[in-house]
Amino acid sequence: MKHLHYAIFIIALFSACQPTIEKPNILFMMVDDLGKEWVSCYGAEDIQTPFIDRLAREGIRFDNVYCMPQCTPTRVTLLTGQYPFRHGWINHWDVPRWGGGVHFDETMNPSLARYLKEAGYKTAVAGKWQINDFRVEPDALTRHGFDTYCMWTGYEMGVDASVNRYWDAYTYEVDGNKTYSGQFGPDVFNDFVIDFIIENQDTAWFVYYPMVLTHGPLVNPPGEIHQTKLDKHKAMVSYTDKLTGQIISALESTGQRKRTLFIWSTDNGTSSGISGHLQGESVRGGKASTGENGICVPFIVSAPGLIREGINTDVL
Repeated sequence: MKHLHYAIFIIALFSACQPTIEKPNILFMMVDDLGKEWVSCYGAEDIQTPFIDRLAREGIRFDNVYCMPQCTPTRVTLLTGQYPFRHGWINHWDVPRWGGGVHFDETMNPSLARYLKEAGYKTAVAGKWQINDFRVEPDALTRHGFDTYCMWTGYEMGVDASVNRYWDAYTYEVDGNKTYSGQFGPDVFNDFVIDFIIENQDTAWFVYYPMVLTHGPLVNPPGEIHQTKLDKHKAMVSYTDKLTGQIISALESTGQRKRTLFIWSTDNGTSSGISGHLQGESVRGGKASTGENGICVPFIVSAPGLIREGINTDVL
């Protein structure tokens, strides 16, 4: 019974689609540390996110979607469909940094990717992992069900280059570790996802895309020069929106937009050091808080031609 949630989830996705689509592609894009007060279709007043807003217009915007208030518990819950008191990740634990024998065990907590792979999907993951130490378990992502991957490892204690999720990005890929000198990590991960979409347009695929943006350290994205913490944060959110637009364009240019379920969400609220305005109210970032701004996150499902469009819902 403990894996029934996967069957229900997959059946629900398929049943939401037109009967002509046997296996829709599934893209789950999850932003790191971003609350509703920084997404304009939710009423954010300090920024515009036109590509994310487009996803909402061409799909369903959910207003009552809840997650855990921290990175690790949310990610393991998403991958397993289990509450933290069942899967055991009840607090943040950065495996490559702190070790301690902790790791995301595919035998105890099978991930969604394994089930979709068994259902005939090609699978890929890009972005931030942090729940296995790839030095100790070099085949962890393969065991979790991913055919290919391009990941920031999380900071590996003793490996200075591994701190770089942004500039001079450090990655773990099928052929090992790489450093992309002078390149911006979010571009590297986005390009990987786009290449996967293009290369697999003739088969059903699943992409889990836990982005490194917009988590600190706050940096200037390409073409931006800002001094203040708030301005850097805004630039990083805008760059997230830009990358979202690139993914939409790739789906359209390959004719896959209308057979792809594009799910866009975040792992928890914004860092508490950042405040924004939402529907006339000042909202302090709620990361690590069990208040609404820490756990009630943006969640958009978009698939023109497969599901209804332009819907806002308060369903839980």
